[in-house]
Amino acid sequence: MSLKKRIIKNSFATIVAKLSTILNHLILVPFFLKNWGADLYGEWITITIIPTILAFADFGFGSAASSSMVLAFADKRKKEFADMAATGFRAVSLIIVIVIIFSFGLLQLLDYLNTFDKLIISSQQAFYAIFFLMIARSVGFYQQFFEGYYRAAQKAHLSIYLTSFNSIFTILGSILVLQLGGGVVHLALTPLIITILFVPTYSLIARGILPVHREEKGKLSIVFLKDFFKTGLGYLLQPMWQVLLLQGTTFIVRIILGPAPVALYSTVRTVANIITQVVSMIQGSTFPDLQFEIGAKRLQNAQRIFVSVLGLSALIGTFSSLFLIFFGPWFYRLWTANELNPPSLMWILFMSSVFFKAIWWGAGIVFRAHNKPYLFNIPCLLSAMLSVITSYTFISFIGISGVAVGILLMDVILVFLLIPKIFLIMKLNYWDFYIIIKLYFINKIAKGFKASSKIL
Repeated sequence: MSLKKRIIKNSFATIVAKLSTILNHLILVPFFLKNWGADLYGEWITITIIPTILAFADFGFGSAASSSMVLAFADKRKKEFADMAATGFRAVSLIIVIVIIFSFGLLQLLDYLNTFDKLIISSQQAFYAIFFLMIARSVGFYQQFFEGYYRAAQKAHLSIYLTSFNSIFTILGSILVLQLGGGVVHLALTPLIITILFVPTYSLIARGILPVHREEKGKLSIVFLKDFFKTGLGYLLQPMWQVLLLQGTTFIVRIILGPAPVALYSTVRTVANIITQVVSMIQGSTFPDLQFEIGAKRLQNAQRIFVSVLGLSALIGTFSSLFLIFFGPWFYRLWTANELNPPSLMWILFMSSVFFKAIWWGAGIVFRAHNKPYLFNIPCLLSAMLSVITSYTFISFIGISGVAVGILLMDVILVFLLIPKIFLIMKLNYWDFYIIIKLYFINKIAKGFKASSKIL
């Protein structure tokens, strides 16, 4: 299958995946507000902070192993792939067991310290809801690892479709629970049940489409184990800075302003992140083949893919930011049934950050494709720390709009920090970028217009 056809297949699959993600954020909010109200919804967002932290409990091991496996297979090192697969699976399994045991102990300690007594739900409900979410998150570590099979087999679209179906079933299950009057424990139990059913199916299909184990018997390798943990720590930084940024700012709003403003902040952030999801659709469509071309040492193909990603991300960021600034408030009021009303300054700052984030987030695909997470996540972590400090400082002066100041500052900084590094890694200068855009995209568009004019 040609590179173009693979990207098209991945594109369709990614569209389905990101639509399911967007629907998850957009569709569930009205059901939360209708059945639970703003206060309980804000409390739900607050208690999910702890399970979200588990995103980095596998030490980035799954992502590191997955990317290493793809690069090895693309370079026709099947024996190394088999050893990496055997090593990765055993390590991920051990990590999951440890994390679940640790999670239970941590929750027991928090309950003993009466940490949950300040919530508007009972401490018992908070305990079980958080624990169920933690188990679901832990079992999901397998998905990160087995994703490498799909990318190595150049069937990433199948992985994306399966993941999308998992998300859709979770959304439908959550809506059903809310409509039937379920509480936080019932809602937390929903993704756990679906995850337990999904992960074994996903892993069996992965081994079926890439049955390297039938040709090469993989063995546990201490060398690969060390490499995975070393690289994995770099991937670990990504959920760390994401948790620090998103949950840290949420916590600040909750402590200073109360639970209802948490719902306001979360929903405005959701609107801004819709554009990030759109850019992620482009990433999801191109990342598997970008990484495979890099592993196969076909630099020109990789450069063309990168240029297309950066160009489209910049265009989407520009038009989306302007549209949301001028027309977004009307859609937001319609979406929340006028239950929430963000300040104009908060809205403008948040939607202005959309442009900058689209650029650095879209281009950041290069670091993951090269399996170099440190170069991406260290600047992000430092910027996130500055963002949280800035948000905390400004919220005291201008209220909830102060959080938007911190978010915008981070996105502006990362554009100037990351873009030069990305061009260096891809062995491109800005003139090369223009030449590729002109040669492969502008000229093709011009030819298309000429052909259309002749037909007319």
